[in-house]
Amino acid sequence: MGLFNDFLKRSGSMLVDSAFQGLGSSRTNGDAKVCDLLAKLGWAIDERVNNSIVLNFRDSVVGIRKVYVTVLEDAYALFSVASVADFTYRNMPEDFASYLLIRNSKSSFGCWQMSDSNRQCFSFTAMYTAILPGLEPAAFKVICENLCTEAREVDSGLREKGLI
Repeated sequence: MGLFNDFLKRSGSMLVDSAFQGLGSSRTNGDAKVCDLLAKLGWAIDERVNNSIVLNFRDSVVGIRKVYVTVLEDAYALFSVASVADFTYRNMPEDFASYLLIRNSKSSFGCWQMSDSNRQCFSFTAMYTAILPGLEPAAFKVICENLCTEAREVDSGLREKGLI
């Protein structure tokens, strides 16, 4: 599997490099590709945080749901959307991790990642990685919208149970 992943990374990088040769931009080739996709959708960048482009979407649970798009090696776009859930070791619902694993198995786009922050709390992020060469605006839109829907559904369920 390691050889196959290396092959994909090199192939993807070569495709992106050749597709965007001569752009003359200070942005990376992958960043330029994402900006091009956004322009074709008529979307604007709402923020830039570190190496990520941030898109804001209206959300009935949290008001604004942020989609982070991070270009990796000019060949991949990592999409991530955070849940507002933030549990300590002591107050995390016993069945919550298994609930997210079940959601992962049923999801068409993305998967949930549970992270242990320095504050000794768990945070939860829905993520999806797309190969940039060949990514079309319609697919970019579907990925963003599906990750937002996934995070909203999880947060809505937690709110109904009084957990957030």
